[in-house]
Amino acid sequence: MSNLPSQSSASIARNTIYGALTWLLPLALSLAVTPLLYRSLGTETYGIYVLVIGLISYSFNFGIGRAVVRYISAYRSTNEGAMIRGIFSATLIIAAVIGSFGMISILLLADVLVSDVLRIDAHLAAEAASAIRIAAIIIFFSTINQVFWSVLQGAHRFDIYSKLFNANSFLTLGGTLVLAILRAELLYIFLWNLLSMVVVTAISAFASKKAVPEIRPDVGQAKLHLMTVLRFSSGIIGYQILGNVLLLFERGWIVRTMGADVLAYYVIAMSMGMYLHGFSTSLTLTITPLASETQKDPERLLLLYKRATKFILIIVAFIASALLASSGTFLTVWIGQDVAANAAILMAIHVAAFSLHAISIISWQMREGLGVPGQNFLVYLLAFLVNVLLLIWLSQSLDATGAAIARFVSCAIIFLSILQFELWLFKRIQTAFWARLIGVVGIAFILGGVCNYLLLSQLPASWIGLLTASLANGIIYVLVLWMLRILTTEERALLKAFLGKYRNV
Repeated sequence: MSNLPSQSSASIARNTIYGALTWLLPLALSLAVTPLLYRSLGTETYGIYVLVIGLISYSFNFGIGRAVVRYISAYRSTNEGAMIRGIFSATLIIAAVIGSFGMISILLLADVLVSDVLRIDAHLAAEAASAIRIAAIIIFFSTINQVFWSVLQGAHRFDIYSKLFNANSFLTLGGTLVLAILRAELLYIFLWNLLSMVVVTAISAFASKKAVPEIRPDVGQAKLHLMTVLRFSSGIIGYQILGNVLLLFERGWIVRTMGADVLAYYVIAMSMGMYLHGFSTSLTLTITPLASETQKDPERLLLLYKRATKFILIIVAFIASALLASSGTFLTVWIGQDVAANAAILMAIHVAAFSLHAISIISWQMREGLGVPGQNFLVYLLAFLVNVLLLIWLSQSLDATGAAIARFVSCAIIFLSILQFELWLFKRIQTAFWARLIGVVGIAFILGGVCNYLLLSQLPASWIGLLTASLANGIIYVLVLWMLRILTTEERALLKAFLGKYRNV
């Protein structure tokens, strides 16, 4: 993005590519591993596996490291080493306290979670409780590791961050697959996950220290900056808690009322939406530090917002059109007809839901970069309350489909919060911008998706058929965008430069 401070367009492009690689490579591995895990573990055990993975990924993952991203980015530009030490030390202490509390709580409550909260079947209870206890220790190291990864992001070392993220994914998923094929118990699978996380955390600590020599534990400086970190992080911690509680409550509710097998189908379907959201997030990791550095220049903030939003919406809409048109065929080819029969509709709903969520990422990240994550908390609080109420109500008559619809409505609320963000920052809604963007991309979305669907109805269910239909979808999508000139001359030049940097990474 040209005309932005501190970083050149080339460095922004390079960091964006490295951010994308943190999801593209693990996504490819996950797509390959998931059907093998599903078949090796069986439906019920796989349901327990994804439940515990959700516990690791989302409980006590409060995003505390976001304060490090913002302040390291700001203070490095002014060479304030003491401030960096203070922010880092305060954040590390908070992360250690939260991680310890989470670990101890889950260790003590593992049996209660299994028997009274999740109501897991008796023949799976002992294995699930053991896996949850190992997960508790993983959560502690994961919380600490977040701080080191945030240091790398704040220092714009997305190259190192990408390598560490990918290494962690390959270690975890690769080892899990081998153990599943060998018919190992869940206990040993999660012991491998623990070992992988400990190793990656140690390497991350070394790498972040090398990238930002100013960081080191400093209790004196930590005391001076503890309230600064807590004030900034309160909104982030708030919405992370809500998001984590929602995901765990949603999965727990499905296990209790519908069974572990239904949860397995639900999570497989939901994973595609979450992959789309995660990929979009990886493309926008540079937005928070950029917004922090640009906050005193309203014109550049508007330029950053419009360009980033346009590119994200174009990317998300294409992926969504391909997935929505092929959900049943994709699941059949990926895992099997049984999963497709039970999860195709769920997948379509989740892809639509998380597409809306993904488009709102730019405003979400910019709020954090501008120091007002509390706005994100209020938005998510409303979405959370609506989601929980609809989940309980709709699932009674629509089962898992009702749960998916509840998630869609909450994501739509988050999407609509973009309007509040524009009114707050730019004093008006960017009506003309949205009308043209949605109109042009909407035409490309529909035409590409219809072509995809019609081709799949004539082709055999296979990877070749999926790739052929997706390629045709993409060609029509790009042609429509090109003919209707969705990108300005400067944006086309920027995209060309970006693709040139991609070839050189």
